[in-house]
Amino acid sequence: MTQRYTEASRRYTENYGIKLMNRNQIIGIAIFSVGMAIYFISENQIIGTISGIICAIGLAYMLKIMPFSKRNVNK
Repeated sequence: MTQRYTEASRRYTENYGIKLMNRNQIIGIAIFSVGMAIYFISENQIIGTISGIICAIGLAYMLKIMPFSKRNVNK
């Protein structure tokens, strides 16, 4: 399955010059969406602050600023 997806992604990039989003960016969009939903639903100031932090984390994943994988600290 992943080989077919990789091949389709490569063909799409060659044809249109646009690279598809990777897994981290999709996770970032999901985190950002949840943060925005919490912000609009809540009426509490503390919850609004927490949702702002969640939105910032989601935005960092979308823009590829933060990695979503654990690194080995022993290396």
